[in-house]
This record gives sequence, structure tokens and C-alpha cells, in this order.
Amino acid sequence: MLFGITLFIISNNGRQLRIGVPNRVSYRDFVSQEKGTDDLHGYCIDVFTATVALLPYAVPYKFVLFGDGLKNPNYNQLVYKVFSNTLMLQLGT
Repeated sequence: MLFGITLFIISNNGRQLRIGVPNRVSYRDFVSQEKGTDDLHGYCIDVFTATVALLPYAVPYKFVLFGDGLKNPNYNQLVYKVFSNTLMLQLGT
């Protein structure tokens, strides 16, 4: 499974969704960072932003890169960050 969709209710507390994005060496067509900038692009980013744009309410979010970009990040550590509420969800492969 490349990605899953979870429905949830956004609280009106002004907090941004913290979305973990793996800074991978491989599969850069799914998610990658533009060198020298904070801009992210790729299939998963495009699908997420298009989905958020269709919602009838605003969803503030912030992409948080996980990994150094020199080697693939540990997926279990990324999942644990979601489990421990450091991140609210994970995007990408």
C-alpha cells in the first residue's frame, strides 16, 4: 500500500498538522526536497495538497522532513514519532 486515507475532525485550536515526510535517497518521485530550499514536491505531496484544497474548511499544516537525505530514514522511527504524537501523520513511502 503506497498511502492510506484517514478521516479525522480538525479541532479549532490553531495548531498546525505536523506531517512527517521522509527525506529519502530513493523513490524521489514520491517525495523530495528541492535542493537549497524548504520546498517539497512529488506525487505524495501533490496528492495531499490537492486533497486538502478540496476540503470545505482550512487545514493548517507543516511538512517536517525526517532524515538527512544521505541515507533512507528508519521507517520504524518515523512511525514511532506518529505514535508518540511528535508528528500527527506520515506522508510518503
